[in-house]
Amino acid sequence: MYYGKINSRGYVTNVSDEHDAGYNESLALPEAATTITGFRYKYVDSAWTDGFSGVTDENFMGAYATLQQGWELADIKIAIVPKIKAEAAEQIQALNWKVERAAEVDAATGSTTLAAVYTERAAIRTASNVKETALEALTTMDEIDSFNPTDF
Repeated sequence: MYYGKINSRGYVTNVSDEHDAGYNESLALPEAATTITGFRYKYVDSAWTDGFSGVTDENFMGAYATLQQGWELADIKIAIVPKIKAEAAEQIQALNWKVERAAEVDAATGSTTLAAVYTERAAIRTASNVKETALEALTTMDEIDSFNPTDF
């Protein structure tokens, strides 16, 4: 009998002939599983399914490697989003003095300079959203490597 450790996506990431009681995601694999074919399985709704239906045992490891690359890209993207948000927050905070000054000028003169500052802040938020959308569209590590999350 073999046991599989699963990731948050339900796929087997490690196959062992010993159950790891300290690791919650270590589950008994189907009887047909081997140390290699155990990676075929995906745990969905408390049951094992073939995560590579239609792919032969000889070829599924290539498909598994491709899947892992996708997971890596997704995880990296998740880690970059807070950098984009932090840059937007920093840029917006840098405008706080303008907000205070514009409010004073508007109060003293009846002008509407505060609206222009709020427009600047809205533009930063829009640029941040555009940057996140651009990040989501990236599909390779080279694209991720050349992506600058703070140049907006």
